Amino acid sequence: KVPSAGHDTYYLEPAAGPAPTGQTSLVIDESKFRLENEHLRVALDPRTGAVASLIHKQSGREMLDGRRGAFPRFTGQPNPNLSLRPSPPAKYDSASSQGRLDWVARGPLFATVRARHQWKYLNFETRVTLCAGPPYVEVVSRVLARVPPLFRGIGPVDMSCGYWLSFTPAFDVSQVVRDYPLAVEATVKNTFHALTFADLMGKEGGLLLLH
Repeated sequence: KVPSAGHDTYYLEPAAGPAPTGQTSLVIDESKFRLENEHLRVALDPRTGAVASLIHKQSGREMLDGRRGAFPRFTGQPNPNLSLRPSPPAKYDSASSQGRLDWVARGPLFATVRARHQWKYLNFETRVTLCAGPPYVEVVSRVLARVPPLFRGIGPVDMSCGYWLSFTPAFDVSQVVRDYPLAVEATVKNTFHALTFADLMGKEGGLLLLH
């Protein structure tokens, strides 16, 4: 209750003991790399750090097929026509790589797991965050590429080479709604954070990817 252009004074007093931890809907299992809130149950591949299971708790549906492709899976062929010693590997694939996993945050409001893959001439890092409350999981990936991907001279519309992030849904996709490729348009909505999107729709559910 401070008036406009007014001020007040507050004093901080040290507590006698540790402050009690607040209780939220966020639950984690550090050893198994699992995260859960009131909407989602997320399980990470303990080897790669990618999301291997994404369960919508209200319906009980599994949204990802982690055995065929956890999210995100990084793949691509580096350009071999470079004077590099030692030569880069023939292919990068995070699904067959041992990542270094650690917990960046453990709650109670949000929890984050970081996975780092280090290869010759390329580093790939993923951070998976789940918060108490929101019905979505946030995945942030970073790529430090010291060597460009292989390019076969194909136009951008028919591009078949490069570095890719991929995943496999656990349901039959009957329709895909997405923005037009390789284009960016301005938006005046300050609540829309994604540049592009892909909406995978199935018979009884779907998965919306904003990126």
